[in-house]
Amino acid sequence: VGTGVGVGLVVNHKPVHGLMHPEGGHIAISPLEDDGFAGYSWGTERSPYGGINTVEGVTSSVALTERLAHMRQQQDEDKTTTTVIANAQERDMLKDLPDTHPIWDHASNALANLCVTLILLLSVEQIVLGGGIMNRTILYDRIRSQTQNILNGYLDVSQVTTENGLKDYISCSCWGEKGGLVGALSLALDAYEEKEEKKKKEKHVAFSKDCDMEKEESYKRDIEMKMTIAKSIIAFSAIGLIYVLRRSH
Repeated sequence: VGTGVGVGLVVNHKPVHGLMHPEGGHIAISPLEDDGFAGYSWGTERSPYGGINTVEGVTSSVALTERLAHMRQQQDEDKTTTTVIANAQERDMLKDLPDTHPIWDHASNALANLCVTLILLLSVEQIVLGGGIMNRTILYDRIRSQTQNILNGYLDVSQVTTENGLKDYISCSCWGEKGGLVGALSLALDAYEEKEEKKKKEKHVAFSKDCDMEKEESYKRDIEMKMTIAKSIIAFSAIGLIYVLRRSH
C-alpha cells in the first residue's frame, strides 16, 4: 500500500499468474457514510470505476493526499482546483498528520473492504499488509476491527472472530519496509532457478536423443553382424553338402 495498491496471491509458495497479474487494488469498496470524495485524479483515465470508491482510489498515498487537499480546499474557498492537484503531489505531508485525522478512517475502511473480499472470494489462510502507508501502524487494528464489522458475524472461525486470531490473520510483513525489495529478489531468484531447470531438461532431452541414436546404430550393427554370420553358416553348409555329394559319387 503506497503510491498505488498492489495485491498478490501466493499459493503453494508461488505467486499466482493467470490471465495477467492480479489487480486487486482496483476492486470496488463500500465507502464510509457521507463520503463526498470524488476519487483520485489518477483514476479518471482508464481505471476501473473511474477510480471512485476503489481500494487504490481511497487508500493510496496519491488518493489520501488529494483527499487531504480537498478537505483543506473546503476550509479555504480561495484555493483553486489547480492548487489542490499540485498540493496532492506532495505526499510527504501525510506523515505529519495525527493518528486521529479522519483520513485514516477512510484508509482503514478501504483496506478492510479488500480484506473481506479476499476472505470471502478466496478463503485465504493469511493476509499480509505492507508498504509506505502501513508505516502508520495504527491502521492494522483499525483494519482488523472494520473487517470484523463488515463480515457481520457471517464467518464463525477464530481467525476473524477473536482479537488474537485477527492479529495473526491480518498482519504486517516480517520484512517490514524491505518487503518490496525482498519480493523482487525472490522473483528474480525463482526466474533464475526456472531457467536453470529448463536448461537441465533440454540437456537431458538432447542426451536422451543421442543415446537413442547410439542404441539404434548399435542395433543396426548387431543385425548386420548376425546377417553376416548367418550368410557364412549357409555358405559353409552349402560347401559341406557339395563335398558330401561328390564323395558319395
